[in-house]
Amino acid sequence: SHRTHCCPGMYQFDLLVVALRMAATTMLLVGLPGQPGAVTGLSSEGQVLMELYHSTDGQHWLNNSGWGSGDDPCNGPWHGVECSGQVPYVAQLSLGQNSLSGTIPSQLSSLARLEYL
Repeated sequence: SHRTHCCPGMYQFDLLVVALRMAATTMLLVGLPGQPGAVTGLSSEGQVLMELYHSTDGQHWLNNSGWGSGDDPCNGPWHGVECSGQVPYVAQLSLGQNSLSGTIPSQLSSLARLEYL
């Protein structure tokens, strides 16, 4: 079932996620050395999350602990990232009131099983 989530002072991103998924049914993000935001060795979900990190000024978030560390956001503690499933996937991003500033990258639509943003 679809749940609506919002926090005081935060934008509701449900419609944005739906629009992004419709606009990009298949998307592949390849991190190339020297490309802004590229982190070598990360899983594809990790690369997408690092795009979010860079496009929303992650170095100045209130809490960015764990971001970009390890090879997979589901194998290490990335603040605000919650995973689910027997084969873990990113299910929730809880980054409200963390001083994100910028735009949400379209690559986020490739997190097909993201339930909460």
